Parts: sequence; structure tokens; C-alpha cells
Amino acid sequence: MSIFVYAITTPANTSYADRIKTDIDLTQGVIHQVDIVFPPGPQGLCHLTINQALHQRWPSNPDQTFHNDSTTISFKEHLPILFEPFKLQAFSYNLDETYEHEIIVRIGILPVHVLAPWLLPFDERIKAAMGV
Repeated sequence: MSIFVYAITTPANTSYADRIKTDIDLTQGVIHQVDIVFPPGPQGLCHLTINQALHQRWPSNPDQTFHNDSTTISFKEHLPILFEPFKLQAFSYNLDETYEHEIIVRIGILPVHVLAPWLLPFDERIKAAMGV
């Protein structure tokens, strides 16, 4: 199992048009857990979305963002990341006129053979079943 943590700091007065892109480098596997932590302070003014290539993955509705204060948004997922590049992109903007804000993104990944063995090539499924 791998857990990736990214602390994303967004400067004050960062508009949607000037949003910050942060690459979230991962490994091959299946994303099974996502946590987005809003520490105290942003009061809903700092916004975040997570994309996979050109597609907004989270939140699922493309006209919305995650934005909150003193909250952890946590959810289970089952998203295979099988081919390079093994990465997502976080986009953030901050409507606070005074303070920069940090959002922490945690992503848990399990190996494909653990969570989705049917996605492996046949010979690798046989090896995994035999414990090789």
C-alpha cells in the first residue's frame, strides 16, 4: 500500500482564471482512498478540484469545487491508475484577499493484484493466485 500526501499552498488573491496547477505524482495501482483536509482558516475561500488529464475527477460535477474550513473530506474510491503518466492534477484558487491557504491531499493506492486482479494480464493473474 502507498499513501501519497501533497500540501498545496495557494497565495492570496489567486483567481479562478489564474488557478494554481499542482501535479500529484502517484504509482501504478488502484486509488482506494482520498482525503482532502482543510485546516482552520480558509473559511470556504480556497477552492480545489482534482483532474485526471482533461477530465475533472473530483468533485464529480465539473461546475463545483471542494471548499471548506476545519474539515476533512474523505471518501472511498476504486480508480485504476494503470498507465503512465501515473499522476493527477490539483487545481486551486484562493479568493481570500489577505492570506494564503494550504489544503492537504492524501491519496491511498493499493497494488492492482490486491484490489483489482481482473485488470492484470492473464499470466500475471496466475502468478498472483499462486503467490509467485
